[in-house]
Amino acid sequence: MGCDRGGFGFFGGGFIWILIIIFLVICFIDD
Repeated sequence: MGCDRGGFGFFGGGFIWILIIIFLVICFIDD
């Protein structure tokens, strides 16, 4: 899926992606 940046694949770095998504969601909700 082209999400392999810096060795962080969608599954290998899934936890980091989840944190980023949660951070973005909180930012949108706290608008």
